[in-house]
Amino acid sequence: MSRKTIWTTKTTGFLFKLSLKKYGPLGSWATKTLPRKGGVAQYDKWIEVMAKKIGSNAKGVKIMIGHATGAEWVGPRSFVFANSAALDAGFITNKQFNQNCFAFAKKMAKSNIRM
Repeated sequence: MSRKTIWTTKTTGFLFKLSLKKYGPLGSWATKTLPRKGGVAQYDKWIEVMAKKIGSNAKGVKIMIGHATGAEWVGPRSFVFANSAALDAGFITNKQFNQNCFAFAKKMAKSNIRM
């Protein structure tokens, strides 16, 4: 039985468009993991709602957002999806995109993961 692919360019783009609409661009966030608006409880509830809409779980949504904010990097595929979609949606700037790519490449060079 094959697993359904959840994180496509469409679902990742959807996540970042709604993140931008709800919480603004990353540059306006309080930290890499928390927007200024609403606080932790409201953000966690929104993450749960987004997970249900996308067909993922809260951890998956947080990982994808973490890729674009620089808070968490799991693997090359999801890193590329997240950062491309975040840039396309306007959630991150070109400068933030470049910084993320440089930092991720540095991390990959130090690990045993091959791109």
